[in-house]
Amino acid sequence: MRIEDVLNNPEAEKELLDRNGKKKERVTPEQHRQYVQDRLIEACGKLDLESIERQYQRAVSAVKELTVVPQAQDISDFCARNVALRPRILGIFASALVNAVRELEEPITLEIVKGVSLDYFGYRLNRKVTVKGSLGDNTAYMMEDGKLVVEGDCKGVVGPFMRGGTINVRGTIRDVGAVRHGGTITSSRNLQDYYKFSNTHDLLRVIVEANVFQDVAAAIRQGGTIPLESEMKRALHPQLVTLACNNNLQIYERERSSYRSGLADFERQYNELLRQWNTIYPKYQKAKKDAIGTGAINGAMLLTPFAPFTLFFGMITLFTGLDSISLKAKIREIEPKIKSLENSMGQYRDKVNFYDSKISEVREFMRAH
Repeated sequence: MRIEDVLNNPEAEKELLDRNGKKKERVTPEQHRQYVQDRLIEACGKLDLESIERQYQRAVSAVKELTVVPQAQDISDFCARNVALRPRILGIFASALVNAVRELEEPITLEIVKGVSLDYFGYRLNRKVTVKGSLGDNTAYMMEDGKLVVEGDCKGVVGPFMRGGTINVRGTIRDVGAVRHGGTITSSRNLQDYYKFSNTHDLLRVIVEANVFQDVAAAIRQGGTIPLESEMKRALHPQLVTLACNNNLQIYERERSSYRSGLADFERQYNELLRQWNTIYPKYQKAKKDAIGTGAINGAMLLTPFAPFTLFFGMITLFTGLDSISLKAKIREIEPKIKSLENSMGQYRDKVNFYDSKISEVREFMRAH
């Protein structure tokens, strides 16, 4: 709202009369600025610390009900004047002003003085804005379109849940956002991690807040492996992707270790049975051969004068036969056990190979990231 607009505004004239006791022939620049600031304070006063989206919608409604049309300098002055406001309220309200006051010419230039902290500035941003100064946390939260240039630093996360547009920070960025669905973020300095993601609970918190990757959330809650989707690489913070991969590696390596241990036990049993087989089978073959040979000799002796010796050799045949039968029984007991162990070892080897393959897939996914 320009000064001449204030002169023709009945509400403004009445307020100035109430303040000064008489009608002013000319509204001074200071009176004009004060009037605009009062209106902005009145609108901002309708906000409280409810959910971010609800707070933003209330801010937009309050801005649309304004009886003034603030300029970019008015918004800058408002931010500087109200440093006592909570950074989130100040940032959300400034975002609503930028998005809802369509009379503002783009690019909109805001001068944010040192000491002012604006969190969530650029919430649902869809216009071209240049900020001369620094911003707080959650800059350009859910940015939709347009371009945001920050000539200072961003003290917290930048571009979380961003859907489109471009962010260019010419100072420092501490984090590029846990989840981003589109758009680009560039900085003239090295990026540093702000959040220290340390476990899958951090990953669960992020995807629940973003309402994305519901299958991943379900897998985390159930304590199982996490589906590794290519979309995760673009949308999630790299450290979160690494957490998901490490979660799967731990599960696969634990399962593989279990099957390897089982396979080693089977191999020990198999080798022991094989040792017994290699010991017993030659004895069985020899006992069987001896029994057949002794039986043939006894049969021949029945036809000779040496028949009295038949009894002696018959006893030998009996014992040899019994030894052969005993050894054969042991062989019959060992054989199915060996076959069963061979089958079990085959199954366990398949499981070990399966987990080897899954571990390779995860590591390849991480390398490609």
